[in-house]
Amino acid sequence: MTVSELEEFKREATRALNQAGLRFVVCKIEESLGHRTLTRSNVDLLETKYRFVRYLERTEGKAIFQGRG
Repeated sequence: MTVSELEEFKREATRALNQAGLRFVVCKIEESLGHRTLTRSNVDLLETKYRFVRYLERTEGKAIFQGRG
């Protein structure tokens, strides 16, 4: 499914979440350069990944990275 309007996306996303099986939704949107004005983090991307995983492990009570060996 290809969508170009927000309401179309909402409808297709709802279907994808509520129906069994796989769905692929292509979103055709206007180009924006607004992201260039956002302040970038000074935290390394790998550190961000590990922080997120540690958060998930803590909140879900499940080990994700179990070490090597």
